[in-house]
Amino acid sequence: MIGFNRKLAFKPGRASTVAFLIVFPLLLSLGSWQLDRGKQKSLLVHQRNERTNGPEVALEKLEADLESLRYLPVKISGRYDGDHQFLVDNQSV
Repeated sequence: MIGFNRKLAFKPGRASTVAFLIVFPLLLSLGSWQLDRGKQKSLLVHQRNERTNGPEVALEKLEADLESLRYLPVKISGRYDGDHQFLVDNQSV
């Protein structure tokens, strides 16, 4: 049982203290950023759920503001033009 009679004391070195003082605020700011992003995502999910369950709007009646068009169901009519189709292969969206 060699070495168990010593009293252990916490004595951090200068390098570890400086590293802690640099890294700890960075980690706190990253955690705060994650919480903020979570709130933003929650707001987007709420907005999507509200708008996708709403009534359809005719494409001709839409305004140009892109933010007001997000997640809005749109009703369109037309015909398929098979002569002008093309295939985009090996693309990830």
